[in-house]
Amino acid sequence: MDLGGLIVGFLIGAESEVEDEASRYRREKVQLLLAPQAGRSESFDHLLATARQAARAAAAFQLSSGRGYPGWVADPRGEIVATTSDLNPFLTVQLPIDGARPG
Repeated sequence: MDLGGLIVGFLIGAESEVEDEASRYRREKVQLLLAPQAGRSESFDHLLATARQAARAAAAFQLSSGRGYPGWVADPRGEIVATTSDLNPFLTVQLPIDGARPG
C-alpha cells in the first residue's frame, strides 16, 4: 500500500513467522511493516524474535501494537528500537525512513 510515497505492508498474526512473507515485502520495497498482535498464545520473547527476523527479511521497519502484549518498533537490521509497557503504553519514535534500507 502506498501512503503518500511511504510503502506499507502488513503481517497479521502467524504471517510474521513466515520469512517468505517478509522477503516478498523486501522485493516490493516496503519501508514499513505493520504487524498487529492479539492474545497471548506466544511468549513476548518469541514475538520479538520473529519481529526482528521479519524486519531483517523485509529490510523494513516493523511496528506492532497488541492486545495483551507490549508494542514495539524494530529497525530494518532487526534491532528493537522501542517497546511500550504498562507504565508507558504509548510511544513516539522518529524513523529515518529515507535511506534506511540496509545494503
